[in-house]
Amino acid sequence: MQLMPETAAALGVRDSFDARENIDGGTRHLRSMMVRFRYDVRLAVAAYNAGEKPVTVYRGVPPFPETRDYVAQVLRLYEAPAEWRPTRVREAYRFVQPDGTIVYTNLGVGPLAALAR
Repeated sequence: MQLMPETAAALGVRDSFDARENIDGGTRHLRSMMVRFRYDVRLAVAAYNAGEKPVTVYRGVPPFPETRDYVAQVLRLYEAPAEWRPTRVREAYRFVQPDGTIVYTNLGVGPLAALAR
């Protein structure tokens, strides 16, 4: 999930690159948007993407192409029956950086991908 620095701070997320903190903060943020916009998924998702203020100012999904595309994509997936949802099974790779940082990815990086398994 992508959290803007101010949002992360407001949610008490100290390290947005820590998967647990990031997912916990992001889901709490999305839930707060659901509550704020009276469980209107379209508006909550728009606010999650563009921020609360533009959704309030425009009294709906703001006219930003990125936000409109995002909302449309989320609603398509949200409303699709489970058997229609796209699924991709990929291998996951684990890399340990020299400083000890652990990186998980589904994108193999040349010969390093073979070493990560």
